[in-house]
This record gives sequence, C-alpha cells and structure tokens, in this order.
Amino acid sequence: MDAAVLVSSLAIVVAVVALVISALLASRQLGLLQSANHIPAVIELLTEFRSARFHDNYEKIVTELDRENPAQIGISGLPPDMRAAVLDVAYYFQAFACLIGLGIIDESSTMAMLNRRFVQVWDAIAPYAYVERTMPGRDGQFLTILEFFAERARETPAGTASRRLRMRALLGLPRRPWQVR
Repeated sequence: MDAAVLVSSLAIVVAVVALVISALLASRQLGLLQSANHIPAVIELLTEFRSARFHDNYEKIVTELDRENPAQIGISGLPPDMRAAVLDVAYYFQAFACLIGLGIIDESSTMAMLNRRFVQVWDAIAPYAYVERTMPGRDGQFLTILEFFAERARETPAGTASRRLRMRALLGLPRRPWQVR
C-alpha cells in the first residue's frame, strides 16, 4: 500500500471519529439546554411545596374532604375554600405528573419524594373527580394524568423509589440513560 493512500485513509478515519464525537456532544448539549429551560418551572413547584398554605390544603383534603362533603357534588360543587384547596393541590401534583410524562423530570427521583402523596391526594379526590368528569361540558379527561401517576405510585411499594434512587447514586449511574456524569 502506498503511503499517500495510507495517509488519506487515516485522515478519513480521523474525520469520521471527529464527526461522531461532535454529534454526541451536540446531542448532549441539546439535552442540557432543554433541561435548563425547565428548571424555573421545577423550582417554582418545589417552592410551592415548602409553603405552609400548600401543606394546610393537603391536610384538609386528605383528612376533611370526604367527612364534610358528599362526592355527588363533584369538585365544582364544593364550598369555595375546599374547592380552591382541592384544585390547588390536585393541579400541583398533576403538574409534576405532566413533567414526568414529558420526560422533563426523572420519575424515580420524583416518586421517591412524592409517592405516598400522589396516592393520598388521588384517593381523597377520586370520587369527586369521577363525578366532575361526567358533568355537562366536560370531556371526561379531568385530572386523568394525576390518576395515571397515582396508580403508578400505588404499584410502587413504599420506599422502592427511594431505594432505586440511592442504588443508582451508589453505583454512579446516571439518572437517565443519556446523562453522563
């Protein structure tokens, strides 16, 4: 083989390797940029979680909702303060469920933090949500994303999500397959 052909072949191999590396780096950069765009929304959700008002509403829903209000009235028939509490908390958890569903936040880490709460909130409001779905002008989809993720949380035994998250951290695995440490 002639030296010119060998040098040309080597140059092609180097160019292909550089192209592959550039494509991988560009893909990773795109993923980081997309995640960075969602950070303010996630921070806002976590800030809400720290508020006393949120926790008061959460407790009101899981401890008082069914004792004081018949499910047949739906959510829209609740007294204004209870309706506001239910909608604030339900849509808070539905926002997390949407972010998980869209792949914006990691399901394992979110469920490690909110697993029990997804289930408790859905169990408390489910009878009211089912009635709400049947009301005139509704499309039957009211809080279905929350319901879906509450059922996923229910299927995950308590502590499993936390154990998975800790195991991934101990093994040095990325939170998502495409993330590199």
